[in-house]
Amino acid sequence: SELEFKSKGKLKTIGSSAFAKNAIVNLVIPEGVTNVGSLAFSHCEKLTNVYLPSTLSSISTTSASPFYLCDNIEKITVPNYMVSTNCNPSVVFLNSKSKIKSVEFSDNITSISSNAFASFTALTTIRIPDTVTKIEANAFNGCSSLAGKIIIPENVESIGSSAFSSCNITELEFKSKGKLKTIGASTFY
Repeated sequence: SELEFKSKGKLKTIGSSAFAKNAIVNLVIPEGVTNVGSLAFSHCEKLTNVYLPSTLSSISTTSASPFYLCDNIEKITVPNYMVSTNCNPSVVFLNSKSKIKSVEFSDNITSISSNAFASFTALTTIRIPDTVTKIEANAFNGCSSLAGKIIIPENVESIGSSAFSSCNITELEFKSKGKLKTIGASTFY
């Protein structure tokens, strides 16, 4: 039920439907992998934990997401590539958006793109890395279980419109030290 690669960085690509319809529970894609094909892990109904490496630079969603019909994923670790481009977790983990409770980052991210985690309704907490300088519009919009304290790190310069709209945040801490210049409309509405 666990898929572990011991390729020591030699594995670069996981092709389309490579591990579809498996009983994998925990998936750790190793550092060195740069490409994951469409439907690579589709229909893995028992999959609950996914680690994507910092070396990832391409996820094909041409036919469908590599995690199509993986409805039970609860924890994801995502690289900079996924949160700073249009290939964001909201698209890649579409079928698990209502189940993912925990998000971590596999490398030093600098921005969180528009809609990256929008409508991840089970997400309960998020730790925004200190390396982040920009949180774009709707990044966490609709994360209705996101509650408690959110810390905006000191390097954040802008937070887009509705970035945390429809969340249940009860406490905000800004560590900006004068770097935060813009907070968009309805950001914490």
